[in-house]
Amino acid sequence: MVNTLKKLSVVAALSMAFATSAFANSYVIGTNFNEDVYVAPTAGYFEKSYTIDLTQAGTVSYSFTEIENAFLNINFLNAGLFNSSSNPVSGILSSGIYTLLVTGKTVGVAGGSYNLNFTVAAAPVPEAQTNAMMMLGLAAIGFVAYRRKNMA
Repeated sequence: MVNTLKKLSVVAALSMAFATSAFANSYVIGTNFNEDVYVAPTAGYFEKSYTIDLTQAGTVSYSFTEIENAFLNINFLNAGLFNSSSNPVSGILSSGIYTLLVTGKTVGVAGGSYNLNFTVAAAPVPEAQTNAMMMLGLAAIGFVAYRRKNMA
C-alpha cells in the first residue's frame, strides 16, 4: 500500500512538472497582452503556446524580447503564429483558432525570461462613405475624360 502511494506521488509530481512546461490560455479580439514570462532552468528546450480564438476576421501582431542578465538566459528564442493545421500564418486572418508558439532553450543558471507582447484586433473594414467617395471620384474622372473626348 505504501509502495503504491509512493509510486502515485512520483507520477503525480512528474505529471505536474510536465504540465507546467506548456500552458494555453485563450485570447479573443481586443486582447492587448504584455507579460514577462519566466522559464525554469530545468526546462531546457521549452515551448509555450497561446491560443487565439478569432470569431471574425482579424489581425495578430506580436513581438518578443529576451530579458538577459547574469542568471537568466535563453538561446534560440523564436515565436510564430500558426493555424489549426499547424501552418504558419500572417496578415489578415479569417475566423478560427490560431496558436502563437514561443520556443527556445534556457541556458541561464536560474532559467530564462522573455517579454511577450501581442495584440489581437478586428480586421479593418472600409466604411460606406469611403467607398462612396471613391466611386464619386471615379465618376468625376470618367466625366472629364468623356467631355475631353467630345470636345476634340
